[in-house]
Amino acid sequence: MQALELFDRCNFLVEKYGDNEHLVSDIVHDSRKADRNKIFLARAGFKTDGHKFIDDAYENGSRVFIIKEFPSNLKKDALYFRTDNPAEILGLVAAELFEHPEDEMDLIGITGTNGKTTTTYMIKSFLEYLGIKTGLLGTIEIYDGEKGYDAVRTTPEADDIYRGLARMHKKGCKKVVMEVSSHALSLGRVQGLSFSSIAFTNISRDHLDFHEDFKNYLNSKLKLLEHLKSDGKVYYNIDDVRLEKAFENLSNFNKFSFSIKNGSDYKAEDVNLYQDKIVFKLNNKQFNLNMSGKFNIYNCLSAIAILLGYGIDFDKIVEAVNQFKGVPGRFEYVKNKTDIVVLVDYAHTPAGIKNVLNSINEFKEKKVIAVFGCGGDRDKEKRPEMGIIGYELADEIILTSDNPRSEDPVKIIEDIETGIKAKYPEAKYNKIVDRGKAINKAIMEAEKDDIIIIFGKGHETYQEFADKIIDFDDRKVASQALNQRSGGK
Repeated sequence: MQALELFDRCNFLVEKYGDNEHLVSDIVHDSRKADRNKIFLARAGFKTDGHKFIDDAYENGSRVFIIKEFPSNLKKDALYFRTDNPAEILGLVAAELFEHPEDEMDLIGITGTNGKTTTTYMIKSFLEYLGIKTGLLGTIEIYDGEKGYDAVRTTPEADDIYRGLARMHKKGCKKVVMEVSSHALSLGRVQGLSFSSIAFTNISRDHLDFHEDFKNYLNSKLKLLEHLKSDGKVYYNIDDVRLEKAFENLSNFNKFSFSIKNGSDYKAEDVNLYQDKIVFKLNNKQFNLNMSGKFNIYNCLSAIAILLGYGIDFDKIVEAVNQFKGVPGRFEYVKNKTDIVVLVDYAHTPAGIKNVLNSINEFKEKKVIAVFGCGGDRDKEKRPEMGIIGYELADEIILTSDNPRSEDPVKIIEDIETGIKAKYPEAKYNKIVDRGKAINKAIMEAEKDDIIIIFGKGHETYQEFADKIIDFDDRKVASQALNQRSGGK
């Protein structure tokens, strides 16, 4: 595309300097990624201002710039477009450059505090089983219909979203399912996107280091409704009191509820939980989901409801659900030949670990041993609450490191302890800062039929410290300890 054509198309580009013809095919906001065919967007971030790096982008080849203020040293061979707020138009420009791939596929947006990853994987798996090529944008990976790429964050930057959508459209995807985080909604990463289906899995405390209070957090989630197509459908968990209240006055949407307890449009009945599966009925059809955890029924209900909303045959959906194999790092069973059960789960919020522990307690035979910590540089106020929940719902707990990042891991554990000590002064539990040693202790000292649940990192294959990032996979560390327990080398 000619850059001047872009200026003519976009009314938010209010002024230009230069008349040079430049072909552009992409947009970047990192000067290190700039080159001749890429527009450089100078926007202010949390730590610095992109206007400081215009010259660097020029040196790296960019000749087209979108800016808020014209620089003092305008280059004669460059082209400058001024806009009032560069931070708000990244997605809109990317949509034009990539020729609006979002209009060619059904977009499905999933938000909520917990369950986003599992729900998106379910939807993708169900649709693909039914022969519908589906792309995925999520916490674990970006999948273009043929190949997966590691994800950097839950919801990518706006330009990365459109770059991914263009790839998905090229590969023949008909639908795309996307995790939509509160950060993404607050920071405008889903600019220009319209969803044909949206689901709210649940809502509880999270990311208050960013949103400041729960009201702001909830409102940021509800912003996703602004991106629902006029004929689109929204699905929500009516058993979640906060979501029930939020949706009761939203009459301008084509909304549908799902539940286990309360009356709803899609209510699971005859629920039976097992260690490795869930059996339930919906509209007198029996589903056999190869995952455990009552919370996964909600995830599955939202996925089923969305597929039914697209007019997909009910019996085919039953088949699709029954073949689902689970999600990496979500209530994942670590295969072993010992006499204990080890599970790994990504839950890292009070509500998340509460849901998992409550589910395990419904089918446990002996003790539940929970190994967990809290991430550094994140909401500190949830740490005492997580300590209390872990102590109350597990039979034994081992407090350890998660991703301490720039914080002292010992201090993080002390923050978790404050809740336990305040409520249970005589409480006894273990503290092992080294995560590997904590997992090893839990496995080596567990008794026959005990269940060990390792929280926090799930699918992650690293551990992040102030000065380094090391290889660390809970599943591999657990497997090594299990092998040692069984007498293997």
